Amino acid sequence: MVTALYWARDYCPGVQHVLKVDSDTFINMMLLTALLSALPSMAQTAPGHRWMLGHVNPKPVVIKSDIEYGRWKVDSNLYPFDQFPTYLYGHSYVISGCVIDDLLRAYHRMPLIPVEDAYFTGVLAKALGIRRLHSPWFATYFKFPSGFSLTSPDLLIDVTMTNFEDWTKQLQFYLTFIAKYIHMIRY
Repeated sequence: MVTALYWARDYCPGVQHVLKVDSDTFINMMLLTALLSALPSMAQTAPGHRWMLGHVNPKPVVIKSDIEYGRWKVDSNLYPFDQFPTYLYGHSYVISGCVIDDLLRAYHRMPLIPVEDAYFTGVLAKALGIRRLHSPWFATYFKFPSGFSLTSPDLLIDVTMTNFEDWTKQLQFYLTFIAKYIHMIRY
């Protein structure tokens, strides 16, 4: 994430938004663009339009044991609290471009926590007063929003491979989405 923020700062000065997305995540750019177009009126309450948008983790518990969730384990010496500040799930989220420099400065001043999404969209965002905006159209690893089906993929902004119990359902999702919007692709 740090490299992406530096790249956005250095090569995209004045950028309005930065989308962070994992490599195993499919993004519905049409829905995301529509949501971002509506966002200025929704984000007016965020001071200086300082916000992050994604799926808020409703139970930001810090994992102290590596029995079940080894890669998300955080040593008590690094982070002594039992809960993270509210944060966005890390498979995909959008940050307003005006917070890039602040995040980079805070990154160099705050101890690093190995859970990237909790660190950037929770700990640093809280320290900087950046508002986290929840959108139900960002899927979670655990469930789809109500109204979603494989035949109506346009209700989601993102889908990760872990949303599907097997690859054939993921392929069906992608093919359904592509079939629905292939006419909009220009060559």
